[in-house]
Amino acid sequence: DNDRVEDYLLKLKYKDFLEGHPAWFSNVFFRCVNRVPIEYLKSFLLRAEREHVYDFWDFTYHRIDYTVDLIMNYYKKCNEMYGSVKVEPNLLSNYAHISALYVEYSEKHYNEVLKRYNDQPFLYFEYGDYEARPILTKEAFHQEATAQGNCVERLYMGKVHKNETYIVTVRRKDSPDTSLITCEVNHAHQIYQYLTRFNKYPTDEGQLEFRQKYAEHLAATK
Repeated sequence: DNDRVEDYLLKLKYKDFLEGHPAWFSNVFFRCVNRVPIEYLKSFLLRAEREHVYDFWDFTYHRIDYTVDLIMNYYKKCNEMYGSVKVEPNLLSNYAHISALYVEYSEKHYNEVLKRYNDQPFLYFEYGDYEARPILTKEAFHQEATAQGNCVERLYMGKVHKNETYIVTVRRKDSPDTSLITCEVNHAHQIYQYLTRFNKYPTDEGQLEFRQKYAEHLAATK
């Protein structure tokens, strides 16, 4: 059965994969071979062999999928951060170190993409007591979602990151750190959503007037 085959594969050595069992090598590492350079894959396996990492995997990981995921993640993180991949000694500890660095890198990179797409001049607007400005960081999305009790972080931050929509926060000028209205603007420069806390429609006359003026501004900048 599949579990018995995978347990057997975990015990195979590097030379067994490449020399004695090319079919096993192709089947088990099919995803890796088709998505990463073969030289990297060989280097990874050689390092794992020298450090007896397979013994650790044999004890800890019960399915070969975890091995494939580790290889793919190691490649992805190194390639994104450094533009190249070098399999260093102390494979597992080095991977843990790279993973920690990748968290910091991803945070910075994610915010750069959010700013690239959502930091549009036409989204900024002031009228009366209110001002509108785009949300530009993961932290700011989280703060807006927490303050407003809405799903802007969970459902809309990713859409902004993919350049599918714009998200703006509307606040009083004299209280710029207090969330009042979360606003979605589509690529046609139209207000698609304009909601107060807990996704309620605003009833305040000043907020409704600001919406009208903002919509006019957006239409004029299309």
